[in-house]
Amino acid sequence: MFDDINQEIRTNYANTSTRVASNMGTKAAQWARDHKLNLGQLMVDGPILDGIHNAQLTRIIYTSQAEGSVEAGLCAEQLLDDLTALDFDLDAAPQDLREAEFTAPGQLINIHGRPVSVDFLYRLNICQRIGDVLREPGIVILEIGAGLGALSRTIKLINPDVKYVIIDLLDTLVVSYGFLRASFPEATTKFVTDNTQLSQLEIDSDFTFIPAQLIPLKGTSGGVGSDEMPRLEFDLAVNTQSLGEMRQDVTEGYMDLIENRLNVKRFYSLNHFLQQEARLAQWRPESEQSSFCTPIGPYWDVLRWEYSPPFVGHTRFGDQDSTLELYAQKIDRETLGENELRERSDRFLAEANSLGELRGHRWQRLMWDSVRFCPRRENLEPYYKFLKDSNRRQSRYFGRLLAGLGVEVEQPFTVPTPEVATSVFKKSPQHLAAAVLRRLADKIEPTVVRPKQDFVPTL
Repeated sequence: MFDDINQEIRTNYANTSTRVASNMGTKAAQWARDHKLNLGQLMVDGPILDGIHNAQLTRIIYTSQAEGSVEAGLCAEQLLDDLTALDFDLDAAPQDLREAEFTAPGQLINIHGRPVSVDFLYRLNICQRIGDVLREPGIVILEIGAGLGALSRTIKLINPDVKYVIIDLLDTLVVSYGFLRASFPEATTKFVTDNTQLSQLEIDSDFTFIPAQLIPLKGTSGGVGSDEMPRLEFDLAVNTQSLGEMRQDVTEGYMDLIENRLNVKRFYSLNHFLQQEARLAQWRPESEQSSFCTPIGPYWDVLRWEYSPPFVGHTRFGDQDSTLELYAQKIDRETLGENELRERSDRFLAEANSLGELRGHRWQRLMWDSVRFCPRRENLEPYYKFLKDSNRRQSRYFGRLLAGLGVEVEQPFTVPTPEVATSVFKKSPQHLAAAVLRRLADKIEPTVVRPKQDFVPTL
């Protein structure tokens, strides 16, 4: 079976008309074919199990925690508690709801006879949080940036009838193709290789794989296709932890795709929110990494808006305090006229102002809603000032919106940006050690803008 999948990957890879994206963001740089990880080429060369295991152990697209380690035990127990809080009993679930048997050695944890992993429990938590739509018959799901395909696999185990579409960079897409083909050998698949196939696409396979390089995205420049794609219907669109790794224009292009150019009923996102500019990996312009991941408009009923969801911190140490969980349902545009949009925005802004000086979760949500319903100087200016004074990366996005209204705004790009090396692994151990010490210092000392030579290029 694995040899057959390897041959399919070789054929699809060779036939795809566009190979490499034009700098779609930091993750794109990681998957460039000349990158040291080179996971796409590993899947092409085979054996594919080596490629899958390498993808899991890099921790870039899979939460790798060694069996028996302190981290594995702590994470697994906390994630099981998170599932219990969602009224999900893993012991009562069907036995085939488990981690893939061909998972990289050392990652499996035995829970009452059921092999799982920290990553699997993380994906299972996500599934329970969107369980209302996953239980519906005949659903069609779009995932942008599926990585290994771990969430796709978990959803397919929960609802075998789901039709699943994945958009990802080619060198990542062949990894998820191999992983999902090995997980579901009887499933039907379709791999789109050119714009003609994309323009005629019908979702009639269990899994459909679309290289991101073929997707025409509004407002983007270079390497993302030019032909229109059909107005496909999806019950749910999903993105977890990758909209924040793209260029800002690419992020906004995908949001436009979800909001306006596809018929998407629901949208689920786990992505960066309120990130500090001081974090070393974030000293990047929006031409490399987005500042605001989910710029959704007013025509959504927000079902869940949770900053710093605990289950994310129980999986991805350090990400909990900069993650927003967003779950929204599309509403009919005809139900909200311009006056209603302005009135709702005014109500949210007035409520935010009534909180006084407190700038907590409630204030953030109210300002976020006020801006998305009707962005104008009255809500943008205080929100931008707060973000800018707090050194939050989102200030760049809202600063541009404010400047677009003719308001003079301090240039959000004044922080010097380092030259980005091909790979951090090329730096000396002494150089990397100095970087670690500087990152620790940032946590205990006020952030300062250092001379350019003090910055360390990162992936």
